[in-house]
Amino acid sequence: MKKIFLFAFFSTVGVLILFIAFELIKIDNASSIDKKPTRENQIAEIIKQANRYHEEGKTEEAIRLLKTALEENPGNFSLTLELAKSYEESGDIDLAISTYEEARKINPDHYLPCRQLGFLYLKEKKDTDKAIEMFKISLQLNENQPYVRQTLSILLGPDKADKSDKSDMTPEPPKPPSPQPPNPTAPTIPNPTPPNPRPQIPIPHPGNQ
Repeated sequence: MKKIFLFAFFSTVGVLILFIAFELIKIDNASSIDKKPTRENQIAEIIKQANRYHEEGKTEEAIRLLKTALEENPGNFSLTLELAKSYEESGDIDLAISTYEEARKINPDHYLPCRQLGFLYLKEKKDTDKAIEMFKISLQLNENQPYVRQTLSILLGPDKADKSDKSDMTPEPPKPPSPQPPNPTAPTIPNPTPPNPRPQIPIPHPGNQ
């Protein structure tokens, strides 16, 4: 009888020890999973590293980093926008334009690709019509861009700018006309580089790719 009791006791203790060990393993595995970086966090870190490369004048390293990241995350808007910006800084305007256009296809509701395309067409390609088109779309997506609105108004001229506001954009309060000089000359276009030539890249969030 005593042997049976001892056997039952040690069997129960053994089962309890196994149960505790199993639970500890589960907790450790869950903790390891929590510590693994998410894809969104990894992309955010890649963008930060690319910005550090730009600050150090290492544009080619930033481009290589972003191209590799896009191979692993195809169709990611934030990485594509950052790559377009890197091409722009490297002076490869054609690649910058095509990559901004790709970013537009990925996220047609974001204003930044259109804004940057507008300035590239105006400054680098001397294509005023295309620049106007991009500025209009950008303002439709985000009207809180006074520098873009000012540039567009000068490109269109006061009359056309007013009509464009009425048809394509939220109208602004009417302003009294400015006095014209006796012999008006061609309007002076402001420096077509936006106040922040390196646009703020949106940090990716789940479901926002």
